[in-house]
Amino acid sequence: MCLACRKREPMSRLVRLAVVDESTPHIAVDGQRRLPGRGAWIHPDQRCVDSAVKRSAFRRALRTQAPAGAQLLDDIRRITESR
Repeated sequence: MCLACRKREPMSRLVRLAVVDESTPHIAVDGQRRLPGRGAWIHPDQRCVDSAVKRSAFRRALRTQAPAGAQLLDDIRRITESR
């Protein structure tokens, strides 16, 4: 289910996000869908990304205070353009 629009889709149509805790926790695209811990799914669609940012849906879905940084948004946009 997309964390922004709440529509159910096959996992092949969604992008998985996860919290990566290296030196500082941040949200990252989980391209291999193998990162440990809580994950969240979003459509690789600009409308869903914008909606999720506006509603702080990334933080709520992943239960973290880690910000959805510019790198995450760039990664999702890159995936959107490649599909």
